[in-house]
Amino acid sequence: MCPILKFRTVTACLAAIALFAAFAARGAPPPALAEESACEVHALGALSAEPDTPLTASGRWTTEDCDSRFRSGSDAFTYSFEVAEAGRVRIDLASTEADSFLYLMSEDGARITDNDDGASGLDARIELTLEPGSYLVEATTVGGRSRGPADFALSIARLSCDPIDLGVLVPGTDLTATGTWSIDTCGSAIVADHPAYNYTFTLAEPARVRIELLSEHGDPVLSLASPTRGVIGANDDGAEGRGSRIEQYMVAGLYIIEATTYLQGDLQPLVADFELTVHVVDEAARQEEFLLKVEASLFPDQVIVGEPFEVDYRVGNIGGGDLPEDSEVWVYAVAPRIWEPIRDVPPALWQAGASYHSSSVTASAVSTSTGELPPITVTFSRPGPSWVFVAVIAFDEDDKEIAFHGLWRTVSVVTGPTFGPVRVNVDGVEYDVVAADDDEGIVETCVIP
Repeated sequence: MCPILKFRTVTACLAAIALFAAFAARGAPPPALAEESACEVHALGALSAEPDTPLTASGRWTTEDCDSRFRSGSDAFTYSFEVAEAGRVRIDLASTEADSFLYLMSEDGARITDNDDGASGLDARIELTLEPGSYLVEATTVGGRSRGPADFALSIARLSCDPIDLGVLVPGTDLTATGTWSIDTCGSAIVADHPAYNYTFTLAEPARVRIELLSEHGDPVLSLASPTRGVIGANDDGAEGRGSRIEQYMVAGLYIIEATTYLQGDLQPLVADFELTVHVVDEAARQEEFLLKVEASLFPDQVIVGEPFEVDYRVGNIGGGDLPEDSEVWVYAVAPRIWEPIRDVPPALWQAGASYHSSSVTASAVSTSTGELPPITVTFSRPGPSWVFVAVIAFDEDDKEIAFHGLWRTVSVVTGPTFGPVRVNVDGVEYDVVAADDDEGIVETCVIP
């Protein structure tokens, strides 16, 4: 593949990752114009095509400057700049004495976006891809003139956020990368406040591929895109701990990965290291491994608040291998404000093909019962629509998660028993009659034609 073609393909892939933003913008009304400003516009000139060659300005909000177009009672300075070539641009507004706020506008004063606290501390930052044209920036404050005078510094720079090519993925050889998210990392193409790295790889032949993104201090989030199919995968917390994992069958071709972190700006550690691994799964070998699953769960569709009910289930090892003898297994039910675990289920129960039901209502033709896995009792404390999640999880001797699966079911939590509905016919007209009692035992009957 020639370098020019590959760059264009990757560019298309990056555009696919940003598809959500395009959908949100489609059909939206044009941005409203800001109020006319009599303030001087300070021309900064043309933005360099080279990264890290910023346009800069500095000044002081004196409390006697021009009014902000957008924030009543705040000083503001307005700057113009030109973009000759489309690209990723970062605008920073820093102040040690004030809470800075940025507005980005088109040449006619229509607001494009704004930001507060997108950089370090209370500093503002706007980062996005800009097309060629003329733009305006308003540098103002959140607290207004009542907070007193303050100095500020403005910087507008082009970023280099080109994807890193990992090479060709083949069975038996993983592709890996490491990096560090920080306040200076390029922002995500989906949410610019999230620092992100982009990687490309070429899958040599169709295969099942697993992509894992792990970090001790960050909260990894993965996105996967194809130049021909757009966004084809995304995950948060699918791997161990807060790690992310995408696993799916993929055709041969070029792919792009966005490796980002869910936490924003200073809400995450100032630096967070990560490790990315791309691996071809051996499907034949996978089928010979253990595979724990919750096969069924059953409980009433409607329960009464404050009254216990039983959650029945069937759980087993449907894989081709036994669970390691040193494993630790839990089966649990979780719901809003509820956590009911069965801890330390003996690993000897989880040999290949094993299946256990908590009662006969969830039994299958091959499942058996064991006193180690009884029904789980759940009690809701609040009425309304709700849910129960039944899961099985296993850990190895180092407390590393080695298996997880669960099933969701919804439930209606009511304040008291309901009776009916009963359908009756009166003079040829059919009615549904429903009765329910409240907390004081008073029965209310409703007739619905």
